Amino acid sequence: MGSLGTITWAERTQGTLSIGDKLTMIRQEVQRQLVIQWKRVTGKGVMQVERVDLETIVIPDSSLAVASLKVCESLAPPSLFFS
Repeated sequence: MGSLGTITWAERTQGTLSIGDKLTMIRQEVQRQLVIQWKRVTGKGVMQVERVDLETIVIPDSSLAVASLKVCESLAPPSLFFS
């Protein structure tokens, strides 16, 4: 069984999140936010990014990246994924 977000998981679930998947994602985000806030309070390791230019992001041309894009295109609604 593939972990949440992997190609195996996407093929098995058709990209549909179960209650357990949603809870896992919430837990991961809460943990991430706690780390970010701790770093902000202590002044350690926080880097501010004011703007990200999406045109400068380069998607690797590896077989894994190509396979991942194909899965995303086949499972995601057009409003969430575009190439």
